[in-house]
Amino acid sequence: MKLFGKENDEERGEKTADDWVVAGQDYYNQNKFDEAIECYNEVLKQDPDNVHVWGEKGKANYKLKNYEDSLDDLNHALELDPEYIMGYYLRAFPLVQLKKYTDAVENFKIFQKNAGPEYERELEIARNNIKTLLKYNVNKFDDYKKIFPVKDQFHVTRSDLEVEGRLKDRIVKIYGQRDGLRFCDVEFLDKIKENLFFIKYNQIDSIEFEKSVLSGKILINAEGAQFTINCFSSKDGHSFVDRVQERVSQTKPLMKTDKPSKFKGYNRKTRSEVEISISDEGISIKNSEDDNGVRAQLFNYEDIESVKFHESLLNIHEGVQRGELVIKLKDKSEIEINKVDTTDGRYIEDVVQEKLLKLSKSFGRNLNHSQLRNHD
Repeated sequence: MKLFGKENDEERGEKTADDWVVAGQDYYNQNKFDEAIECYNEVLKQDPDNVHVWGEKGKANYKLKNYEDSLDDLNHALELDPEYIMGYYLRAFPLVQLKKYTDAVENFKIFQKNAGPEYERELEIARNNIKTLLKYNVNKFDDYKKIFPVKDQFHVTRSDLEVEGRLKDRIVKIYGQRDGLRFCDVEFLDKIKENLFFIKYNQIDSIEFEKSVLSGKILINAEGAQFTINCFSSKDGHSFVDRVQERVSQTKPLMKTDKPSKFKGYNRKTRSEVEISISDEGISIKNSEDDNGVRAQLFNYEDIESVKFHESLLNIHEGVQRGELVIKLKDKSEIEINKVDTTDGRYIEDVVQEKLLKLSKSFGRNLNHSQLRNHD
């Protein structure tokens, strides 16, 4: 392949490593990834330990869908310099394409833990991708162990909450400790066979209890990973969830006040762009093209069953990730808003679910008080 027009070997030999780096970046920016790789190879002939060039070559190979080559390049970069933080971020993407999802999550987490504020955009993408991968692609016990590792030995204390049930094909006991939930594989007479994994309270996005005739289910969503525990006792499961919810709420930071008052989305049913806003009364949805005089449609919290945000699995490595916000009403109807930015969708879900939880607790207290008076 001829680079820079008609040049002979002597002219190519006169170019410095820096010249080849600049040329490689120019080709990369023009989406000429084969030419970019050839330039990076010229750099590496002169400077084989150039970590950043190995990283750039890995990016170019990824663009060409040479995922194995991309992974090899980034592995080599990190072997040369384990503190090359951007390398962990870049390495996660070919790992996703090669379906090595747990390894991808681990690389995103290493980047997340060590990257500085100058990587704000990459940190947001990493956070979104971790949640997406955990939600859709990680579901084995070995994966959970790597992602939610147990770092210390465990001794049961009287202050620990506990509940027992079936998680997938195992009988587990969950202990609510000071900092989080410890999942243990148990044998006869509650003997702990194995510490499985540990989920910190601040990693839990939601925990709910679904009652059935004889028992019930505990549903936990932690950083996108979903756990369904079939409880042996409905009473124990319900009590456990109530107390864990209190601990989770204590670890969550206060809601940010710098969020915009309106969020954008697309109503596929009406084929129109919409504005979503949340207030103390409920959720308002308004057609973006309507005049200011047109009132938004208000859905009061008392009429809302749940609000869930579902991320899109498409283009998880792109800069802006979007998804669908689903508002389920108590009359069984649903409102689906598409093209909602992931950060906005999660924020709306968190705020509304918190308001619904407070509303249900308030209703429960009023109901109990009313029942007591009736018994009198």
